[in-house]
Amino acid sequence: MPTYEQFGNTLTDGIAGDRRDLLAVGRAAEACLNLADYVAKDPACRDRVPGAPKSKNYVEQLTQQNHWFAVTRDIANVFKHHAISRTDRNIDSVDALKEHVALVRFADSDGYYYAMRKLVIVSLRNGERLYVGDILYECIAAWIRELMRLQQIPSAPHLKRVPTRLVCRHDVPRQPSIEMRAEQGEYFESNITVLEYDSVNDTYGSLRGKLEKVDFKVNWSVAKSRFGQTTSK
Repeated sequence: MPTYEQFGNTLTDGIAGDRRDLLAVGRAAEACLNLADYVAKDPACRDRVPGAPKSKNYVEQLTQQNHWFAVTRDIANVFKHHAISRTDRNIDSVDALKEHVALVRFADSDGYYYAMRKLVIVSLRNGERLYVGDILYECIAAWIRELMRLQQIPSAPHLKRVPTRLVCRHDVPRQPSIEMRAEQGEYFESNITVLEYDSVNDTYGSLRGKLEKVDFKVNWSVAKSRFGQTTSK
């Protein structure tokens, strides 16, 4: 799915701000949701899809059957409508999604090394906080199983998590850095945290032990306002 790959590329481009990461999330989530429309309209699937060629009943069925599709559906809809009020919703609005910049500690035979990574985290109404990349991955994996059930694909294609969690030492600069982009007069929020790579579960978790001194660079790039002269108080 191209939008999923684009999401992964955006999270590794080293640039924070301009809602780049959130917009990439929205495009990928909408693609996952809109796939239901294409499947429902496909004549080859009509006997197996409830309510075809319309997708409303099919979307409801997928929502009930798969938690990851349900969350992805809600993410897509908050980007479209800003807020949703469906009774069984997992999130209330686009404000449930937050962009984060993380200084991540990795370890190899030579000791610790660090890299700057970007993450998008969604806070569900039940209190869970999840990496959006994991949600999209699981939703696409569910779609692969569904398309195999509908006999639209013969076998499961290889699906990788994006962006890749493990970063090798030779792939990161000696001094980790991130570029923060903002615009004059614009409210800019960035959540910076320190995490540690968990090699057993291939994920990021809370830092264990003491954090040694780490030098990293934050480059600010502030553009002129698109709305003319700005004033500050």
